Amino acid sequence: MGDPGIARLADALRAVEIQWRDLRTGLADLWDGAVVEISGWVAPIEATERCDYFLLVAQPICCIGCLPSNPTACVEVFAAEPIRPASCAVRLAGRWRRLVNDPAGWRYQLRDARLVDMSPSVPMSRREILSAGALAALAACAPQTGI
Repeated sequence: MGDPGIARLADALRAVEIQWRDLRTGLADLWDGAVVEISGWVAPIEATERCDYFLLVAQPICCIGCLPSNPTACVEVFAAEPIRPASCAVRLAGRWRRLVNDPAGWRYQLRDARLVDMSPSVPMSRREILSAGALAALAACAPQTGI
């Protein structure tokens, strides 16, 4: 059997997973300076193919005009290497920073962020479920073509 000390060390080195509700409740403040992982959608500030500065948001946005104004609904991200915005959720890891009295109004940053996973398990929002239902109904009403 393995050394229990090594197992405890491995657990301590594993990144803390932050949930979006932790930003709203203030629990995320406790992880200032820690290596963390968080899942969400990349929301670029500028239209580019790859970006190393962007916002990570809890729900997908349709356009830059739909960026959240609530600082607990997004995280300012500085990526270690440029990341391609995707149409699916991503999991990022990096150094968590809690900001106090930031002139731009941000509350949290993820620094030296790197892509851990594309399309991690992220619960669907009501908006996504309603959109999927509307698209399914539209497809069902489409004219049938002969094969």
